[in-house]
Amino acid sequence: MIVLRKPTLESKVKQQILDLVNSEHFRNFAIITSAGVRYEIIDPNALAVADNMVHYYPPRSDRALHLPYSQIATIEELASAKPKR
Repeated sequence: MIVLRKPTLESKVKQQILDLVNSEHFRNFAIITSAGVRYEIIDPNALAVADNMVHYYPPRSDRALHLPYSQIATIEELASAKPKR
């Protein structure tokens, strides 16, 4: 017998992050935690997506942040930067 599982909120968040990171034309996005902390992702290589959490390596830092999907409240795509003239 095959049992189909309903996608969980965590699996939807994980898939949304994977879609953004693996997009052909990467666009900056922000991860907002349930505590209200905002992390702007400007480099797709600064993230490592795991089964239960995403690992974020902020620029100019020697630390990694481990963000469980259950603690991610929102993911927002950021507006593209205006071209410089």
